Amino acid sequence: MVEDKISDSDKLLFEKIDKKMRIEKLYKDPYLGRDKLAELLQTNRTYISKAINSVKDESVSKYIAMYRLEAASKMLSDIDDNTPIKEIAAELGFTSLSTFYSLFKERYEMSPDKFRKYAREHED
Repeated sequence: MVEDKISDSDKLLFEKIDKKMRIEKLYKDPYLGRDKLAELLQTNRTYISKAINSVKDESVSKYIAMYRLEAASKMLSDIDDNTPIKEIAAELGFTSLSTFYSLFKERYEMSPDKFRKYAREHED
């Protein structure tokens, strides 16, 4: 089992990172990265990378992007939220609209526009 190979220190640090991401919505900061996470958690950037890579098997930037995309999907699914897509991307920390579109399409297999339309047409 792969999880057995994850050190307790990596698990603990990842839990701290993940809790801050969920509660404080750190992902909304467009400058959030390995260095800023290390500063916020008073550790070094190597430990941040190792913890995220060990637990989630992805890079720090991919981990942050997944939080941003999850939040975007919720906003786009909200029938009462008509925030323009470029504003959603900026609000969630994306500094490039084209990066937002390409990552969103990679994850959800459709553009944010189509996702919003689909989610609203298939709402219960």
